Amino acid sequence: MPKKSLLISLSLIFGSPLFAEEALPLDHQEETILLIDFVDVRDAKTEELLNIMEGKVENLAIHFPKGVSLPLKPRIKGDFFELSNQDAELLLEIKKDFYVRSSQGSLMFSSDLRDWKELEMFVTGTLFAGLMKNEADPVTALLEAEINERP
Repeated sequence: MPKKSLLISLSLIFGSPLFAEEALPLDHQEETILLIDFVDVRDAKTEELLNIMEGKVENLAIHFPKGVSLPLKPRIKGDFFELSNQDAELLLEIKKDFYVRSSQGSLMFSSDLRDWKELEMFVTGTLFAGLMKNEADPVTALLEAEINERP
């Protein structure tokens, strides 16, 4: 019995007009809060990654922590070029924490778990292509990208 009376007493105190001035009426609250859980990219299961990439879950994000190096498999193909040595081991170092999740069929990116943007609005950058030649070496094709967070 004491527990019930305590709960009733608390609800009477917190439901009293004394606290009503501090809270907004329900019809004035416009924000919807979605709780986002996240998993470190190094610990993510195949199923979690697929569910995010396919847009099946919206409340799970993949965390890419600063300092992590991930194997990178570049793929270039098309009318003009095709990457012929696709077995080369390259590493992509994460220089700043960021998160990726799916929302309404699109991949969304964030650096703070609050502001989510599509890739085009999250990053900006440049892509450079050119040729390099040293006297002793053959002509080498150069493909360079710089990707930064959009302010």
